[in-house]
Amino acid sequence: MILRRVIKHVRNQEWTAVCIDFFIVVVGVFVGLQVSNWNAARATQQSERAYLVALRGEILASNLIVEENLELMKITIESGERSLAFLNADEPCAANCWRLLVGFFHASQVAARPINLSVFEEMQKLGLPNSADIKAQMKIYSTATGAFSMTTQNLPEFREHIRGLIPPSAQRGLWRDCHDVSSGKELYITDCAPSITEAEMRTILDNIRAQPELHPQLTYWIGANISNLRLLGNQIVYGETFIAAIDKELGENQ
Repeated sequence: MILRRVIKHVRNQEWTAVCIDFFIVVVGVFVGLQVSNWNAARATQQSERAYLVALRGEILASNLIVEENLELMKITIESGERSLAFLNADEPCAANCWRLLVGFFHASQVAARPINLSVFEEMQKLGLPNSADIKAQMKIYSTATGAFSMTTQNLPEFREHIRGLIPPSAQRGLWRDCHDVSSGKELYITDCAPSITEAEMRTILDNIRAQPELHPQLTYWIGANISNLRLLGNQIVYGETFIAAIDKELGENQ
């Protein structure tokens, strides 16, 4: 329609009308492009917002896992210190034989339940988010996660050594009654009931005490867990700061 009118105006040498038609075409194209760009920007903003909402849930879930690891690590340290005191003392286990054996068992645990950062990684691939503040928080949280993962890549010598000294009959009861994952989270149960005889407990603990290399191995593992407590505590703070930055961004873009 516009083309026919332009041709007609040119044939009739109606140059003012030609200019008006040209102006209408240019304005129409410009407005069309602007509307297209606006729609694309709006779609991108909505997509980023959806990612941020998902990322918030992911970091919140990750922080809960970090808190679980933190609590388990505290039990490992306490159990390790109690076990170390037994190794240092030249006294029989007396009435605490089972509690000591459970302590050695929990001291060998590695609390390193992995966290899921799939949304985080997908956003990085897409070049999101656009917020400089959230990008900075993403980097801090990612670095903290990597630092903790590196400390748990290699299992401690103490873990293999001590478990090699506890016979399967005792380990069966320890795993069944003193450890649990059925609730969706890992639990170290310290007040579990004995599953072997008193004589068996004493024999196992005597064999453990007769291994001098266990002392430095356990001492090292306790220290490593104490260091990891600080890393995990920092990661929880980083996660909370991260979530606050996302909340701020979502609030500003409502």
